[in-house]
Amino acid sequence: PVEREVGVDLQATGTVTGVETVEVRARVQGFVEQIHFRAGSVVAEGDLLFTIDPRPFRARLAQAEADLAGREATLQLARSNLAKAKALAKSQVMAAQELDTRTAESAKAEADVALARANVDAARLDLAYTEVRAPIGGRIGRNLVDKGALVGAADPTLLATIVNDARVYVYFDVSERQMPGFLRGRQDLDGTSGAAPQPVLLARADESEFAHAGAIDSADNRLDADTGRRAETTPWSPR
Repeated sequence: PVEREVGVDLQATGTVTGVETVEVRARVQGFVEQIHFRAGSVVAEGDLLFTIDPRPFRARLAQAEADLAGREATLQLARSNLAKAKALAKSQVMAAQELDTRTAESAKAEADVALARANVDAARLDLAYTEVRAPIGGRIGRNLVDKGALVGAADPTLLATIVNDARVYVYFDVSERQMPGFLRGRQDLDGTSGAAPQPVLLARADESEFAHAGAIDSADNRLDADTGRRAETTPWSPR
């Protein structure tokens, strides 16, 4: 017989998910004009994915800008009238009540301009939303709407899903009975100890060898009351 120290292995079945997963949704109502990607391809953050017909939104922006120009002209006239009223009131040619009226008209004109500018900003933002771009980089699934489809009518329509699979998380559960030994063996997960993360070896479902290395990244802060298990997270780069 040979005496030696051996480690206690814990084997668990895990589930794999991407580090980032984003549902791409339509933020304005309109008809899909173009689809700019191929299903299953890798896209970069900011890539153009869908184009929603922008013509109604350009018209609304032009209307809002014209309204703003009119409000600004009214404000300029109101300020000019107020300046004249102040001069006349100082020489006691104009009644104080008339000065108050001109002051109120100028203040209302300023408020109207502020509202018109907000409408322009909203119209410009809606126009920008007609170009649906990738919020993250990753692998995109199939388009869930086709060219010519009406989107955003009742709610933000789901257009596609992007998963950042350059790195993935593997989630696995540890039972209440296994927890004491597991906690003694693992390093401090909050990073205050300065020790290296506890290593984990992984194998895909079609593999017999645990050839992929990972490390414990985080652990849930409580046990599941129904199952008596706690979830652990392992980051892993599959490629």
